[in-house]
Amino acid sequence: LLTLGNGSTIIRNDGTNLTGNAPIGGAYNLIYNGTLYSSEPVASGNINDLTNNLTGTLTIAGNIAAVGDILNQAGTFASVANTISCSDLTNNAIWDSPSTILTLTGNLANNGTFNHNSGTVVFNGTGSTITGTVLFNHITISGTLVGPNTLTLVGNFTNNGTFTPGSAGTVAFNGSTIQNIQGTTNTAFRNISINNTLAAVRVGGSQRLLGTLTLAANTNFDPDGAAKLRGQH
Repeated sequence: LLTLGNGSTIIRNDGTNLTGNAPIGGAYNLIYNGTLYSSEPVASGNINDLTNNLTGTLTIAGNIAAVGDILNQAGTFASVANTISCSDLTNNAIWDSPSTILTLTGNLANNGTFNHNSGTVVFNGTGSTITGTVLFNHITISGTLVGPNTLTLVGNFTNNGTFTPGSAGTVAFNGSTIQNIQGTTNTAFRNISINNTLAAVRVGGSQRLLGTLTLAANTNFDPDGAAKLRGQH
């Protein structure tokens, strides 16, 4: 059984995977170097920061709950169906997001390729931000999210927290199946853009539109859920 002190660091290079149970103690930092790797019990322990420097693919083999940040510096971070949570996520390479749930209490910075993998990103921080170009599937806000200039998704927008759209922010619904605007919070959208030509974008509950609603040709926008979409200028 491996016991690690708070702030210690494990560096894993190409080679044989560790077996057995996750280390106890920590929180510890975990760094992957080399070419290819499949994560191991150390990735499911009490992780502070996780850094991926692999030039190939890091395939995640279990759920990850990091109290610190995740940095994908190189290669491909393949989350598969595992749930992942962390504070800040910075992607400088290829991020294959979980097909289940990615939970962030901090910020999302994408400087590479972000593949949503049909999963959900949950923002659960006190003032999370998004930088870089990201195409989301589902988004759930349970904390506070400060929206970028354009927030684009192909799935559902669920707000159970606080969404701050910014002075010129647009939420773009670009899916090909039914998309829902929902949640327990009355969301104040700045601008909404509908580009889903194959299915309806539906409003569930009272929402507020502060700016412009833009409908592309042959789109289906259904504001007649629990309430009308109200324009406020």
